[in-house]
Amino acid sequence: MSTLDLGLVGNCSIGALIDAKAEVTWACFPRFDGDAVFCSLLRERGGERDFGYVAVDVVDAARTEQAYLDNTAVLVTRIHDRQGGIVEVTGFAPRFRQHGRTFCPMLALGVPSGPIPAVMLAALMVHGVSPGPLLITQQPELFWGFIASMYVGNLMLLALNLPMVVSV
Repeated sequence: MSTLDLGLVGNCSIGALIDAKAEVTWACFPRFDGDAVFCSLLRERGGERDFGYVAVDVVDAARTEQAYLDNTAVLVTRIHDRQGGIVEVTGFAPRFRQHGRTFCPMLALGVPSGPIPAVMLAALMVHGVSPGPLLITQQPELFWGFIASMYVGNLMLLALNLPMVVSV
């Protein structure tokens, strides 16, 4: 643990602590009193195979700035490198009322939004497939097979529902 100078991002359902290097050192989902998903708050880094955090690594970083936007709960972290480049990471957790209830979107945080996506992600991980944007290049057969299965499923739904539309 290097510092406890952390920014808080949350929406009354979830919470995350982000340090000045834009590293999420602690976060809990789907509720504040749940188990921590990222949990490196009280320990030092352990090298390449370390766990419990999400980090933005900037090569040759010179300095960082972190502040909330005025009158908001939006945390902005800027990482400057020695060549004059800047990486800006914006952290926020949206919350809004719709249809008489409060929504706290989890998909923006990379957390499955329901039981079906959670089972799909778990099935991929059990079979050693890393879900994410590299899935298309690392496992093209699986990706395009999944897309093809959605088309086949839609065609089957169309074939099953077509007699209902014609008979009306």
